[in-house]
Amino acid sequence: MSLPAHMPETAPYPALPPSFLESAVPALPFRGVLRLRRFGTQLEDLRVDLTGNDRPHAITNILECCTVPGVGRDFSWDLPIGKRIECLLVLAALDGAEQVDADLRCPSCRQMLEVTLTVEELLEGGRAAADATIEVEVDGTTRRFRRPTGRDQLAWMKQAYPDEESVRLEMVASLAVTDGAVSGAELAPVEAALDRADPLLRSAVLAECPDCGQSAEHEIDLAGFALGRLRRSQDMLFETVHLLASRYHWSEADILNIPEWRRARYVAMLDGRG
Repeated sequence: MSLPAHMPETAPYPALPPSFLESAVPALPFRGVLRLRRFGTQLEDLRVDLTGNDRPHAITNILECCTVPGVGRDFSWDLPIGKRIECLLVLAALDGAEQVDADLRCPSCRQMLEVTLTVEELLEGGRAAADATIEVEVDGTTRRFRRPTGRDQLAWMKQAYPDEESVRLEMVASLAVTDGAVSGAELAPVEAALDRADPLLRSAVLAECPDCGQSAEHEIDLAGFALGRLRRSQDMLFETVHLLASRYHWSEADILNIPEWRRARYVAMLDGRG
């Protein structure tokens, strides 16, 4: 087992939309500055189930663990989805991730191509998302929509839809701030406006195939990348606990009450490197 490189323990929490701050922060028991602490270092991090397919709950559980001081689950559920992804990218950066390497396939010639994005440029895109609502003009009428949240994502997962267009219409309709049904004509411009307002929501990149020269838009699974990185850190923590418990017969809680640097020294000694 390799020793973890020295990494910072915390990072500033991503900037929150002003309207979100107005509604959420006054209800919190503090008015101070939030931070995110590194995942995969404490006992509560082992209680987050990262083995299943329920991403919304996994992300909320991670944010609940890593937000300092604690703010409760409602806070994390009500964050815009893009902001939740931005938090995951901050946590991935705390874990040492500097870039995202995405393997894509050209839709024209089917050749594989690789796109590399730095975590910092992705975070810049998240910071560009200014507010929680957007305005869209369709046929001379201005409609207002809010950015989707983790709670919206959870609600959509519980519904059954007959086809893809019904899914998209229902999702967009649930985000409408102004009254009135959402028509099929509004669907494309509203979705495009939501993508522009929240760059991490779809995280689409335009890439040119080096073989056939065809340019195409591809979506990159940023949440999947970050969750994979954090699961790796959790796996390392499980391995540390297993090694120390099997050799010293300490309990899980006792091991994780030991500062991380001291745990690393014990692991190094058991591996013959200390």
